[in-house]
Amino acid sequence: MIEDNRKFTPKLDRSSARLGATAWLVSSLLYLACEAMTASAFPGYSYAHNYISDLGVPDVGDFMGRFLNSPLHAVMNFGFIARGLLLLIGSLLILRPVSVARGRTPLLILALLHSVGIVLVGLVPSSPTSAAAGLIGVHTLGALLAILGGNTMALVAGLRGDPITTLRSYRIISIALGAFGGASFIMLMANISLARSILFADGIWERLSVYTIIAWTLVSSFAIFARDRSS
Repeated sequence: MIEDNRKFTPKLDRSSARLGATAWLVSSLLYLACEAMTASAFPGYSYAHNYISDLGVPDVGDFMGRFLNSPLHAVMNFGFIARGLLLLIGSLLILRPVSVARGRTPLLILALLHSVGIVLVGLVPSSPTSAAAGLIGVHTLGALLAILGGNTMALVAGLRGDPITTLRSYRIISIALGAFGGASFIMLMANISLARSILFADGIWERLSVYTIIAWTLVSSFAIFARDRSS
């Protein structure tokens, strides 16, 4: 009986990884679809000057120098929350058969931080109502966790390699995406601190720091599919 169980374990592990990769893939595509749909309904929305979280604000009116009017705010907030939950579920499935020695623990912690952060962004919009209730700090914390957790996860996966694939090209892409996303976030913070645009406006730097995470999730999903197909 022990030998039979061992025979089936690799198949179960590959199935778990494929399900996890599918969850990552869906989380990325769903997020991008929700963002595009919500932005299209937002009058005068600027990908360069507006923040992504502006799309999830239910209030209409001026706020911190921007005019907010997002009729489909519920769609964007659904995208935030679904992204966080699917990424965490996918991470648990992908990393379930991975040993601690191969880097499971740090990746799971970073996945949790990213997921909790982006769920907080969806639950607590950056709005006048949140500001009046003293909850803007919760939204800001969520954004920090989501961006820093996601980009650091890409860096760690690239440096270790084993949990996803040992292919050198994958590791280079992961490190490049994580580093570029982290640098973009630093530039966003510099813009905000100096109250002026350095090279790009806030919206561009924010998107660059977020889209690197989306891109890494997609690359990782396809890497897992390719790995399991070849094995």
